[in-house]
Amino acid sequence: MGLRDGYRVETSGTHFALRRVSIGRIGLGAVLALVALAIGEAARRGALHVADGSPFPLWITGLAVCATGLPALALILYRSGITVDGARGSVVTWWGLGSLCGIGNWRRTERHALDALDHVTVSKEVRSNGGNGGSRTVYVVRLIGEPLIHVLTFSSPLPARQLAERLAQATNRPLRSTLVGEAVVTAPERLDWSLRERLIADGDVPEEPTQPPRSRLRVHADGARRVIAVPAPGMLRAGLGLAALALPGEVAALGLAISFFGDASPAVLAVIVAVVLAPLAVVVALVAPHGLRRTRVEITPDTLRVEHAWPWRRELLHMEVAVLEELSETPIRKHPFAGLVLQGGVTAISDNAFLQLTRGLSEPDQTYLATLVRHVVCQPSDHQELPAELRADPAWATL
Repeated sequence: MGLRDGYRVETSGTHFALRRVSIGRIGLGAVLALVALAIGEAARRGALHVADGSPFPLWITGLAVCATGLPALALILYRSGITVDGARGSVVTWWGLGSLCGIGNWRRTERHALDALDHVTVSKEVRSNGGNGGSRTVYVVRLIGEPLIHVLTFSSPLPARQLAERLAQATNRPLRSTLVGEAVVTAPERLDWSLRERLIADGDVPEEPTQPPRSRLRVHADGARRVIAVPAPGMLRAGLGLAALALPGEVAALGLAISFFGDASPAVLAVIVAVVLAPLAVVVALVAPHGLRRTRVEITPDTLRVEHAWPWRRELLHMEVAVLEELSETPIRKHPFAGLVLQGGVTAISDNAFLQLTRGLSEPDQTYLATLVRHVVCQPSDHQELPAELRADPAWATL
């Protein structure tokens, strides 16, 4: 793990050392250091003067250099991290200032017993942006126990999951993940097991499920292979239905604008209409990639393939079953507008990727698809390619 991930890890046997790294903090410190150097150099050359032409008092120059230079040093030299020592049964959290040219190295530490920690969590959280309004999604890794230890916060789920796995292995504690859907708890010795290995070891391989009534899925079986075609959810279910609730307001605003500027030239009226309808056009542009997306999911004992098709392009994604570790179902929540938004989803998770198979299915269809994946990936491999007649079947191309 490098600087771009926000941390560095060193491991040796039962010793695990994590040091947090912030490029933004170091960059801000470097800028302040350059400002301090610029002020000092300008003062040395006599380039700083007051209104009457006399040089700045030395104490003011020194104060300005200290006001920028000291925070710069603090930002550049600040260090923090966590050290897990399995041999001693301890977890040490620390923070302090690193050395500068070999001078000084101050550190404050807190030592906790490893036995006091119950498990590692990696969770998806939505946080407010404070006074700026809005919110952002973050992915947080924590050690849960006495005390609760915050490890690191990420802006994307994959590096968060990777760190959480390494930390769970180092502490020999279970990992509880709520990155997608319901919580998944994995024992430390099983963190590198594939989903197939877990299902077979636990005797949890499901029988092939029966497709639910009124299913929107079209399923083709060919030996151990299953191909599921998922039609586009439609613009209304992708969010345009909610936007339509604001349509009366748009019409009223348009009528009001025309009544005020009815005598204006056609060009001015065209601009007014465009401005009033612009929000609706933006909504349509945002909704279209979700509402018009058709999906085909191909499940074999070796590979998961997902093909997304839009009127303007196609996208093919895949994941090897050997690296598939989790299959998560996002719960579908009941509310008055549930039929007007895309909910739920089935996501395949490995150490290096998150692959969303579908989104916006009904709860029975979602459960059916997830169970079907668990069933197929545990079957013996036949190593056959998808038949050409199926790939060329025009019935699939129209879904």
